[in-house]
Amino acid sequence: MHKEELRFFNNLSILIQLGRPICSSLENLRAGCTDPSLYPAYDAMIECARKGGDFTSVLADYPAICSRTSLALLKAARRCNSLAVFLPKLAALVRARAEGELDPRERFFATWALFVEAGFTVAESLAEMRHDFSHGPLAEVAEGLHSAAVAGKSLAEAAERFPEVFSASARDLLLYGESRDLARALRAVPQLL
Repeated sequence: MHKEELRFFNNLSILIQLGRPICSSLENLRAGCTDPSLYPAYDAMIECARKGGDFTSVLADYPAICSRTSLALLKAARRCNSLAVFLPKLAALVRARAEGELDPRERFFATWALFVEAGFTVAESLAEMRHDFSHGPLAEVAEGLHSAAVAGKSLAEAAERFPEVFSASARDLLLYGESRDLARALRAVPQLL
């Protein structure tokens, strides 16, 4: 992950939370950028925002500022008009990923919970997670759960295939989450001992 992604999300989150306009926030982020190769990304976002467009629409071309997963979550927050609420959570996840605060399993559940909170279906969120975790053993977990979700099967049942990730208690939380509050259940799973 590029350090600019961390700076972008952290600072944008703070500025938006405090009610700063998106255009001036992006201009200030550009002014603080120390990598001239990223100026075009900021220029494109600023131009788009000035024209009343969605600044996230140009970010796919600049993965150094915004990874695929972060972009999907950012676009969802923008669509729901909830940047001020959602950006702090996304910024915290980006920071934890960049600074290695979360082990891959904890990051898996935190990311999945954020997708659910952003309004992604289980299948959509797991499809994104397959990509995000494609370079490790959790890709197989995301794939197995995604296949179950697409087939209309229970996540708790599908999780039985992955006992190294889902204990009996974790599967019980998935069962609870499927019928009540999946994001809450996903955030609770890493807390289990």
